[in-house]
This record gives sequence, structure tokens and C-alpha cells, in this order.
Amino acid sequence: MSDATISVEQLYTELRQRILSGEYPCGMKLSENKLAKEFYVSRMPVRESFKHLEQDGLLTILPKSGSYVRSQSLSEAKEGLEVRTFLEALAIRLVIERGEEPVVLEECLTLMAGLLEAEPFDALAFGEMHFRFHRSLVQLAGNDLLTETYDKMRFRSSRQVFFSPMTPSEQKITHREHEKIITLIREKNPVKAEQFIITHLWKRKRKNLINLIEKQKNEAGPFRE
Repeated sequence: MSDATISVEQLYTELRQRILSGEYPCGMKLSENKLAKEFYVSRMPVRESFKHLEQDGLLTILPKSGSYVRSQSLSEAKEGLEVRTFLEALAIRLVIERGEEPVVLEECLTLMAGLLEAEPFDALAFGEMHFRFHRSLVQLAGNDLLTETYDKMRFRSSRQVFFSPMTPSEQKITHREHEKIITLIREKNPVKAEQFIITHLWKRKRKNLINLIEKQKNEAGPFRE
């Protein structure tokens, strides 16, 4: 490749996809020099792409330090979960209406079960498989706009927020809830399935996030911003 064969827009799109896919995890430092060499361009297109990614909220550029994949705060994770709840409620209704078989979800669940049995518990790997389960549910809905909207929300970057503080009992609850999602798809009851998604994501996981946010505020103290 040369500067003539890849535009700033193409480079930005590629880097954005790497961040959204998790190839570049939260907190990772991106090197202008390395990316310029990889794509056979000067540093200027890389720098322009970084600016666009910063505007998207995907990158944090710190003077004299570098450019880092932006981590989500607990409040941002909560807001994302509130949107995600109703995207997935719509998804499970469409999955049932289309008569889709949840085979891909069962495959994810089997891998999740293996991770739960392993010692020590790998929160990041479990979070990644959990994300795949839910994104596969959305994909099964067969609505391209729904999948595109879901991907833009950066739900993958929230996975460690949920799973790092998990207790063994919470891990088992999560696993049973995912088994229930598959069962409800097979029962072909869209109203019941939608309601369960709302209970699973909104009532329980949102409550957990709110508790974590309150704990974080208490630990910070009254004078810390």
C-alpha cells in the first residue's frame, strides 16, 4: 500500500472496526509510527484518523503521553445497558417470529460453561463469550439495522465491568439465565421472552451497575470529583 491506495476515511474505518471488535482492547496505547508502517502511509493520515476516533468517543488523546483506546465508565456502561435491554428485547421477539433455532447460542453457552469450571476464573474471556452470546442473539433476528445499531453501542467494551467483580454464585445465576433465554426461544413465546430479557438485563444487571456506581462514589469521598 501507499498513501495513494488508502484514504484517511479507509484507515479510520479499519481502526474503528478493530476497536469495536475488541482487537484493540480498552486502555491499549496506539502507536502512530507502527500504524503508519503497517498501512504504508505517513503519520499524518494516522493522526487524522485518531482525531476522528476521538470525536467518536473511541480514543483518548493525551498530550505528551499518547493515544489510548477509551475505557467506559460505570455510568456509561449503565446508560449503554439501558439501551441494550430494549434492543435485545426486540431481537428475541424477531428471532421467535422468524422461527430461528438457537444452535449458535447453545454453542456459546457450552463454551461459557467450560470457562465457569476453569480455575482461575478468566473474567475477560467469559465476558467476551457472553458478548458473543448476546450479539449472536441480535444477529439471529435478521434485521441488519438492528445489528448495526447494536455494534455502534460498543457493548463489547463493557464486558470486564460486569464480570471482573463476579462472585461464584453470580456466575451460576448468569449461566442459568442464559439457559433460560434459549429455552424461551424454543418455547416460541415472544411476550414471555421479551419480559425475561428485560428482567435479566434491566432489573438485575442494571441494579448491579447502580450499586457499583454508588460504591465508587462512596469510596471517592465527598470532595473528589
